[in-house]
Amino acid sequence: MVTADGHASDTSAAISFDTVINAVLLGGVVIVLFWKVFLQGKTPTVKAKTAGGARSAESRKEVKDVVRKPSHSLGEELSLSIGDLHFGQPRCRVRSPDLEAMPTLIKCPRDQLLAEKICVAEIFIEEDAFWVAQGTKSNRLVYAMKKRGDVSEVMCVVVEGPEPKEAHPDEEPEPETYGSDHSKIQLIP
Repeated sequence: MVTADGHASDTSAAISFDTVINAVLLGGVVIVLFWKVFLQGKTPTVKAKTAGGARSAESRKEVKDVVRKPSHSLGEELSLSIGDLHFGQPRCRVRSPDLEAMPTLIKCPRDQLLAEKICVAEIFIEEDAFWVAQGTKSNRLVYAMKKRGDVSEVMCVVVEGPEPKEAHPDEEPEPETYGSDHSKIQLIP
């Protein structure tokens, strides 16, 4: 807009500058909302991954029926990476009847550890399959091998896994695996 003396009006320039800034900010908000709603992946929580989360019982049963097809027969011997093995128990005994003490097991020669066979079961959680050590002896061996860090492959024997534990609706279900990280396993006397 031009004034009587021939100069441009500052109000129209200020309004158009404010309009541009507002439009840019509004566009940014729309892009962020679009990204949050449609493009950002929703990762399941640990609870959802181990317990089925907020899925209904029917939905969990459908997943179990579709996925639970063991790929190996019972008694089959496998060579598995020690990093892929999960613990089947939340704790390992330092001293256990009829088994070597944990410090002795950790310090024994590598060949002696490699000669041991670990009992494992294939456990299915939703669409994923995990190899889980079964029994006290196997869990202690896996702990010792992971603690040492010099064992990469181990001989395993496929055994039958535990029956899935049914939880009461008001309790959190017990997990079928306690993870593969040895530092999260509690040592008890």
